[in-house]
Formats: sequence, C-alpha cells, structure tokens
Amino acid sequence: RRSSINGGSITLSITSNKERVYKIWTHTHSLTIKLDENNFLLWSQHVNGVITAHNLHRFVVNPQIPLQFASIEDRATTTNSDVYQQWLVKDQTLFTWLLSTLSDGILPRVLSCRHAHEVWDKILKYFNSVLKSRACRLQSELKNTKKLSRSMNEYLLHFKSIVNSLVAVGDIVTEQEQVDLILEGLPKEFNSFFMMIYSRFDTPKVEDVEVLLLLQEVQFEKCK
Repeated sequence: RRSSINGGSITLSITSNKERVYKIWTHTHSLTIKLDENNFLLWSQHVNGVITAHNLHRFVVNPQIPLQFASIEDRATTTNSDVYQQWLVKDQTLFTWLLSTLSDGILPRVLSCRHAHEVWDKILKYFNSVLKSRACRLQSELKNTKKLSRSMNEYLLHFKSIVNSLVAVGDIVTEQEQVDLILEGLPKEFNSFFMMIYSRFDTPKVEDVEVLLLLQEVQFEKCK
C-alpha cells in the first residue's frame, strides 16, 4: 500500500510485508513553513498534522525504543537487533524530515540531537518557555494600556493589536476581559459612559463598545 503527500512537502511510502515500513523523503522546499522565533504555533499545526496523519507520534512522544542489541555477542560486535534497526530507520527518516522544517536560526538549538524525539522535546521546551514569557509581557502591556493622548480610534487599534499578539502566542483574552480593560484605560471624563455600558448591556460586546466610544468621542469634540 502506498500513500503520498504532495505539494513539494513530504512523501510517505508505506509497504506491507510483515509490518508497515515508513519512509519519508525531504524535498527541496520541505514544508512551506520553516520554524522560526515567531511562528511556532503555525509550524506546530502543520507538523502535527503530518505526524498524526501517518501515526508517527509514537516516535516523538514517550517513544518506546527497542533494545539495541539482542545478545552480548551483538553488543560486542555492535550489531543492531532487527527490531531496533527497523525502529532506527523510521526514527532517522522522521528526524531528518523534522530538521528540514527548521529555519537556520533554530537549527543550532538541536545540534546535539540524534533522534526525532530529542528534536521534538528541545523544540517544545524552548518554545513553551518563549510563549509563556511573551504572554506574560503582553498581558502586562494590555492591562496597563491607557488612552492618554491617543485618539479613540488609535487607542482601540493599539488595544486590538496587543490582543491579536496574545492570540498569536496561544493566549486568548475573553470578550468580557477585553471590554473591562478597554473601559479601564479611559480617562475620567468617560466615567458616565461606564455606567451606561454596564446598565445597557448584560454582556457587552467589544464591537458595540467600540462603536459607542467612537460616537462618544465625537460628542466630546462637539462640546469643546
């Protein structure tokens, strides 16, 4: 039985003899996405899709590695057991393919790796730490964002850009949290606006609040 993934990314050949043997060939472009410092979640989505589609997670998550040598004699002659050799071929093809999905800036982080699960562990540990750090910084920035001298439109766009950056690192800000933080960042002249929003809406939507704030700003300008 043969199966392939086209589009210049990866080809997987499956043959059945006594067991299924996987072979992965890396083509010129590999995945269209190369992992860098800013696209881990997108890269992970693509790579996980390929690994899941071909039932290869057992090589990267809690891998069960067979004994390398079947006997003392094999150890002395460094002769791999058949089952270990079969595992090694699959592991090394996946290992090579994973390396081909990394950008030049990320490759130095996995130079010491020799197997697919080692690459996987290094990448996940590094980016989990990076994303957690970025999320903490962005959350702090969001909570401290104030309108100040910005126009209302500039303030709302700045706020939205931080929310989008949080989404990009896997941290979702709820609708209610966004509304509360937008209102908290407004100057005192909007105090009456707060009361109106919370009395008018049980669960105010960000879009509704944005529209009303822009209208409120126009009213303030007219009164000057």
